[in-house]
Amino acid sequence: MDNTGAYPLTYTGYYDAESRPVHGVVPVEELITFYVNGKPLISSMCTPTHLEELAIGFLFNEGLIEELDEVATAELCGGKRHVDVWLKHDIESPKLRVVTSGCSGGTTFKDVAHEHHRVESN
Repeated sequence: MDNTGAYPLTYTGYYDAESRPVHGVVPVEELITFYVNGKPLISSMCTPTHLEELAIGFLFNEGLIEELDEVATAELCGGKRHVDVWLKHDIESPKLRVVTSGCSGGTTFKDVAHEHHRVESN
């Protein structure tokens, strides 16, 4: 695998009732853990590219940071199996973990049930 998040392989394709080898790629997912200020925050299956950006975006989307300037450093560690993010301030570890739908299940710390209005149907 290279840094594109894809693994090259040869597979059998079927075209016009005939099989033949096809050279292609398949996406790769790996379990990556995000650490914030030295503490594990979340582990997620993801394509192993742009992981520092993914970790910072996750912190922003979860409301744990509001600006990029709050990030002191973000780097890959542990044989590229985790992202270590150090903020210029402490954060309170979220207590509620909500599992969201996704191919392998997602997670959020937001209370998504209370952030949206009820939809009525007749």
